[in-house]
Amino acid sequence: MSIPSHSTSYNNDQKCVRNNDSETAYLMLKIAMERYQCSHQELQKEQQVEVLNQAFKLKQLNNTILASSQADNVQVPEKEIEATLKQIIERYETVTEFEQAISQHGISRMSFKELLADELKVNAVLETISKDIEVTDAEVAEYYQNNQSAFLQPETRKVRHILITINEEFPENSRLDSLLRLSLIANEVSGDLEKFKHFAMTKSECPTALNEGLVGTVPVGQLYPELDEQLFSMEENSLSEVIETELGFHLVWCEGIYPERLIPLTEVEQEVKSHLQQKKQAAFQRQWIAQQVRDKKSANH
Repeated sequence: MSIPSHSTSYNNDQKCVRNNDSETAYLMLKIAMERYQCSHQELQKEQQVEVLNQAFKLKQLNNTILASSQADNVQVPEKEIEATLKQIIERYETVTEFEQAISQHGISRMSFKELLADELKVNAVLETISKDIEVTDAEVAEYYQNNQSAFLQPETRKVRHILITINEEFPENSRLDSLLRLSLIANEVSGDLEKFKHFAMTKSECPTALNEGLVGTVPVGQLYPELDEQLFSMEENSLSEVIETELGFHLVWCEGIYPERLIPLTEVEQEVKSHLQQKKQAAFQRQWIAQQVRDKKSANH
């Protein structure tokens, strides 16, 4: 990707951006933060050139959108601009730190607010021109049928848990004492869920003790491998053997088994509809922008 023809060299471009063109500097900062999570001044030279070219293109695109007839009817409330600016400033320790940060890129606070307002207006224009895009029930059903693997819910199990940790600095939590304590609890619990809940609340050293040892409903891979191996080989409403992990010794209770299932369309219909609507809106916006660019070129000839 080459630097735009109006720039004689990379260094001259950077000087121009720093001194005269707040909009390009603003867009470069935005692009660099979104893509690389740092300012463009921290990037390698090749990356800076790429960001600079993208900023020029985005600037032209934004100006085309803001010059459209649709933009004439869109206003961004001052309250929204101020709220968005406040959110950005709050990422810094102080307002002064924010102002110093943007001034390093040749942007004053007033310019930053104006450029932010333009960005919000561009977004508002795109939302306005695509707000009437609809998704039919047939489109939702077709997407669901063609992507059923995305709606497969793996087998899960409802599990409760008791933990006795190992800490050789405390006699009662030495490895042997911890193992003995939990073995006695397992013997007391036997096959009684209510007893398990009681011991979880009174003896477990896991935060789940606050909820009678309830971990929740989990798929394979969410717990320690040693716990997974036991849990997913157990019968419903059964107690495990004592299990050792790096944390200590555990007992788990398998309270429920929920086999893999295909989530019904009725449960994901709104999610699918929202996903498709966003895709259709984005496609419409791209077509609309392309038409604005063509119209602008025609008007210039």
